[in-house]
Amino acid sequence: MPCHDKKLEAARPELEYNENPEVDSVITSDELDSIIIKSFSPLSTVRRTPLDEDFGDDHGPLGSVCLGELVGSGGYLEFTVRAVAEKYFGYKLPERVQFRTIGRGRDFKEYILQGPGQGEKSMKFAAAYGFKNVQKIMRSISAGRCQYQYIEMMSCPGGCNNGGGQVWILIQHVCFRAWSWMWCRGSRQRWHCAQFISRRVKLRFSLSSLN
Repeated sequence: MPCHDKKLEAARPELEYNENPEVDSVITSDELDSIIIKSFSPLSTVRRTPLDEDFGDDHGPLGSVCLGELVGSGGYLEFTVRAVAEKYFGYKLPERVQFRTIGRGRDFKEYILQGPGQGEKSMKFAAAYGFKNVQKIMRSISAGRCQYQYIEMMSCPGGCNNGGGQVWILIQHVCFRAWSWMWCRGSRQRWHCAQFISRRVKLRFSLSSLN
């Protein structure tokens, strides 16, 4: 995970079943990077092998970024919006989902999903990043005034891009080249990725009720 707070979340007693935690251990991206370097140093001596395709099918290295726009956070929020629109409202959203920004910054945004017919119910989704926006959401929930059915909250401003556990990339041009490549290729990997996710969940857990 890119976030140290996930360690605290995993240790919460509410996330246990019969004294068995849902998550045994959490390591950050930076910690994993350190483990790999210490275990396989120098990396140039490690034999190259094909990518594990168990959860990626033919999507290769883009499998982890194909759920939505290429952002640090919000991919699963967009995935949920699209899934609700198709399954419950009966229509597909365009390739780019335009979230409405609330306030001055970009750390609080919402999306209203309208029913296909006039007068039908709508659903409201939100993303709130940074403690200030998280506090606003929590206060509205406590006061019974929260108007959102689905909320994605991150304590770091900007979401996971600013996670304290992220691997620090010092060579900027390498990072830019990798991001540019993913951006050009990523537009081809969108909603259809949900199909291979559903197939894999069925295979692993035999959940025949999934569509």
